[in-house]
Amino acid sequence: MTLAPKSARANLLWMLGLTAVVVAVFWIVDGALSAAIVGAWLGAFVAMMHFGRKRSEAVKIMGGMGDERIRTLSTRALAFAGGVMAFALPATWLASVLAEDENYAVAALAAVFATSFIGAAIVLEQRG
Repeated sequence: MTLAPKSARANLLWMLGLTAVVVAVFWIVDGALSAAIVGAWLGAFVAMMHFGRKRSEAVKIMGGMGDERIRTLSTRALAFAGGVMAFALPATWLASVLAEDENYAVAALAAVFATSFIGAAIVLEQRG
């Protein structure tokens, strides 16, 4: 069960498409300068991810494309990042509650995270 593209070309197209959407949103909301700055940063990141996978094991692992070892390490890295987010989201929400400025967006993200984790566990358990 993966949402990641399976080829370098598909991965590049996915990243460029997402970059275009983000740049368009920034252009609409904050103007051309803001969109250009965000586009430059995202373009640099996309270039680093696309061209860097040939030079860096870490970038290969982040991309998750490769042999079984790379895919396993990618899964482990995602599991670690998920564990960090499982702590960070509720902690951020509780801090906002303590500050008497409850952040419902963070609460919603925590709920999405928890629901997706539970759903993935159920689906993966069924696949056995």
